[in-house]
Amino acid sequence: MENDQLRLMAWNCAGGLHRKTKPIELAAPDIAILSEAPENCAALVSESASGVWTGVNPNYGLAVIGTNGWRIERVPIVVDERLFLPVRAVRGGEELYFVGVCAKRDGDYVSPTLRALSTLSEFIVSNRAVLAGDFNQSTRFDANRSPEGHFARVLELISRLGLVSAWHDFHDERFGEEKSPTYFHRWKQDQAFHIDYIFVPRTFPFPLSNSAPMTRSP
Repeated sequence: MENDQLRLMAWNCAGGLHRKTKPIELAAPDIAILSEAPENCAALVSESASGVWTGVNPNYGLAVIGTNGWRIERVPIVVDERLFLPVRAVRGGEELYFVGVCAKRDGDYVSPTLRALSTLSEFIVSNRAVLAGDFNQSTRFDANRSPEGHFARVLELISRLGLVSAWHDFHDERFGEEKSPTYFHRWKQDQAFHIDYIFVPRTFPFPLSNSAPMTRSP
């Protein structure tokens, strides 16, 4: 690898990215997974950025953006559920794989996520892909839901795919017990938790101590 570090960012910018590029500039990610971002978000990030975008609404889709020489290429895998985006990132002789996530409700958020991960499981395992983005779920919600809707089911599958959460592994925290929330529901301090995650292979080739979901901003 050309560098001994890779900086990743997962951020639901909640629309209006043209007014919110400063956090991306400050984070300076090599790879950014942007939820609720416009179709032209790569150009908004940087003139030299490379990106792949998917979505129906041109203002609120999902993108994987590469900077610092990383070029992003779409992987031709059909995923029926919205919005799951498998891509390849290339820089010189380096090659990495990612699945961007912006989970959408289909009865709940857990069922479509499990279906999408089932479709993508071979891609994730064989390519040691990073899985990152907005999952719209926390284990904090599980106690009030039927077992079928528990986010713990998603986490169990992700673990079987050989992935760990960069945040939880680095901070040695349990899911649902995070000390520093990254999502504030309707920007309320008393409704704060994690629903955005970066999951990396246990044998990922880069150290990721600086990688984390970004706190959402209005």
